[in-house]
Amino acid sequence: MLNWNDDKTINEILYTSLTLATAKTGQSLIGEADQAARNAIHFCQQTPPVSGSFTQIKNAYIFKNVKHDNFGGVNAAIDGIVKITPSNPIIREDLEITLTTVEMNLTIEYLEGNEFIQGDKNTWLGRITTTTVKPHTQSRLINAQQASKIRLVNKSDQLVVYSQTKKNRFAMTTYTLTDFEFAQYSTLDQNENKINWLSTKAKLHVKHSPIGTYEVSFDNQEQPFMMDIHFPISGHLEIKDQNSSNLIRISADENAKRFNYQVFHQGKPQDKITKDWENFLGWESEIYSFLYSIL
Repeated sequence: MLNWNDDKTINEILYTSLTLATAKTGQSLIGEADQAARNAIHFCQQTPPVSGSFTQIKNAYIFKNVKHDNFGGVNAAIDGIVKITPSNPIIREDLEITLTTVEMNLTIEYLEGNEFIQGDKNTWLGRITTTTVKPHTQSRLINAQQASKIRLVNKSDQLVVYSQTKKNRFAMTTYTLTDFEFAQYSTLDQNENKINWLSTKAKLHVKHSPIGTYEVSFDNQEQPFMMDIHFPISGHLEIKDQNSSNLIRISADENAKRFNYQVFHQGKPQDKITKDWENFLGWESEIYSFLYSIL
């Protein structure tokens, strides 16, 4: 049974849930899985493996006991299969809609070349779909009305991650993410100024984490985060324990650098606490320029 009066417990749940909820590439489970699959393909296409075999059959990429000596500057062992299925763009009125599905059963072990991740081993099992909506135009310049129609949606019915890392003393931590949905989109205010939004929901089960095993859900679709280029400036996210009445309510601060959270333990509200987005999650600036990179 988790101790919801313990700072370590709250920080672990907050960190894992928020990185997932904001889906920062390379740090969240979804972003890390997608990036690992694409990196494995890219580096093996760029430079032949030292040993093992890498083959492509249509849209499936097969790794058999691959050893690669330049996996982004790290030696790595890769095994498994990745299938990337892009759809042909659909033109609907003045919009271009594309859907890409990434399916994977992929294991990567980092052998040497980076002391921080040497020995780390991760296995990803599951599927991620990405839907992109953007204006159908030949012009590189778009107006505010067109920009407000841009939308990026990531979904995963289930993604299982088996992770052994030096950071966690190589204990096997298992993350099971289900019913994940994440959307980045824009609207216009009454003066036709573009407003960026982020909404998300999911269920997460974590086994053998630094605080033990826990299961939470999170959701902010009713009160999504309003974003500036860097951070949320309004909106709320609620993280609920699936085995008790305990929960955490997070509110974005309008100064775009901080967030407030309040723990409810057995229905009783605890003191509100303020955190700095960048210091708590280790984010760098301009991570939310997502809508500009689509064009």
